[in-house]
Amino acid sequence: MADDLEFFESEVSAQPIDLSELAQPIDPPQGEIDEVVIGGGIDENEIKLHALQEGEEESSEEEEEEEDPNADHNTYPIWDIKYYRQFFNVTQKDIMKRMMLALSWFRPTFFKECKKGKVDLWGPFWITVTLVVTMIIGSNMLGLINYNSILKSLTSGSGEDENPMNVIPDEIETWTNDFTIVSVGSTCIAVYMILMPLFLWSLQKWMNIPITLVQTLAVYGYSNTSMLPITLICIVPFWYIRLAAVALGTIWSSAFIFTNMFSVWKSNVQGANKLYFPFVMGGMVVFHIAFGAFIYLYFYSNL
Repeated sequence: MADDLEFFESEVSAQPIDLSELAQPIDPPQGEIDEVVIGGGIDENEIKLHALQEGEEESSEEEEEEEDPNADHNTYPIWDIKYYRQFFNVTQKDIMKRMMLALSWFRPTFFKECKKGKVDLWGPFWITVTLVVTMIIGSNMLGLINYNSILKSLTSGSGEDENPMNVIPDEIETWTNDFTIVSVGSTCIAVYMILMPLFLWSLQKWMNIPITLVQTLAVYGYSNTSMLPITLICIVPFWYIRLAAVALGTIWSSAFIFTNMFSVWKSNVQGANKLYFPFVMGGMVVFHIAFGAFIYLYFYSNL
């Protein structure tokens, strides 16, 4: 037994060991690989195809979200928000140009400018909002200035004959902001800026005048451009300066509306509608002057 063991050890030690064979991977049978792939394994081609499909879906969604500037938005129903994108697709350059036209009332080319590009509601909306905000701020600032001047006159030595005890009445002892101006003033201005163009558009529709509702709203909105610098002048605590400023702004704004409307109406009104033409133009100016009178009386007269 010992001799057999020694003979076996000598045979094993005599045979060299090839380590390269140990380093080679052991391949499983081909049938097992097919079963793994078919049974739910991940194929590299399938991964690439799936990623390509996802990329195409994302690109198609991005193309749908991108707005085509030449798209016909009139194909959308009026309750779809995409219908109103055309009225806010405007650049800053276009808005500034139309604001300059609003100040140049003696050149009635506003509708021609709107026909070159798309008529917008972005400018009219923010111009009107800015007008309301500046008037509210200016009115409250003017109230504070007048309050301080009254308080100073009551407590100064120059008024000892009228107020020898320097007594401050309870109603002017403290000053507070008048927040009713915000609600009432902004509501009245918004109602006028919507209802007046709507009324004019209905007349234009009846008389076959080629001015759309959006164009009419734009004319009235941009007409407020001349009123913006007036709100800064009205901070001055002198009623006659405020009255002159509001009157000048109202006349300038009315002239812009009148000249642009007149140029289109005159060339398109026909037949019996010519009888109503001067009354419509005159009423339009009268209503806008009344609008300016409201601005002065409500915001600046009692201060």
